[in-house]
Amino acid sequence: MTAAVERKGTAHALIAAMVFHPGAQRLFKGLRKAIAASEPSPPCSGPGNTIWTSEELSERREAEALCVGCPVVTECGQYADTGKEKFGVWGGQDRTPRPGPRRKAQK
Repeated sequence: MTAAVERKGTAHALIAAMVFHPGAQRLFKGLRKAIAASEPSPPCSGPGNTIWTSEELSERREAEALCVGCPVVTECGQYADTGKEKFGVWGGQDRTPRPGPRRKAQK
């Protein structure tokens, strides 16, 4: 997570700090437009909402639940799929990789 995201603590700051993958810029613009036009505002757009990018699984689960019924959940998920987002909650899904099983040390 970047310092800007930590300071602002909003999904908007996270999106603004992204490096675009091929084809994702068009979807990003559409997502920002949808967020700006949404009534009510998406739950991730308020100040201090860091649960969407939290390192704590329980907080990301809470963020997933808050995405239910979000007016931009489809656009958010499409952007994340195209941009190959690999961390945080996007479009109601936690995209953070899970740690794999630990290997036993060989003797």
